[in-house]
Amino acid sequence: LFRAGVAIDLLGQVAGVKGQKLMFSTDFVTLSDNPEKVMMGAEYWWEDILALRAGFQFLSDQYDYSAGLGVKYETGTFHGTIDYAFSHTKDLGSINRIGIGMRFQ
Repeated sequence: LFRAGVAIDLLGQVAGVKGQKLMFSTDFVTLSDNPEKVMMGAEYWWEDILALRAGFQFLSDQYDYSAGLGVKYETGTFHGTIDYAFSHTKDLGSINRIGIGMRFQ
C-alpha cells in the first residue's frame, strides 16, 4: 500500500476569509493487487455549521462521482453531527450513506 495526498484551504488559510473554508484535496493510492487510483474532492464549510462536499475517483473500475453535506450543532455540553453522502457506482448504481454523531461532555 502506498498513499500520498495534498490538501489546501483556499478561503480560510490562503485568502484569510473568516467563518468559511474551501478545502481542495487530491489523493493517490496504489495497492499491490489493484490498479492505481486518483481521488479529488472539495469541501465547503460555512460558519463551522454546514458543509457541502463533492468528489471524483479517477482510474477506478467501480466508483466515479460523489456528493454530500453535513451539519454540525454544538452547545455547551452537546456536540452533534449529521452527515449524508451520495456515491455513484458502475455496478451497484446509487449508494446513500447517513452518519449521526453525538458527544456529551
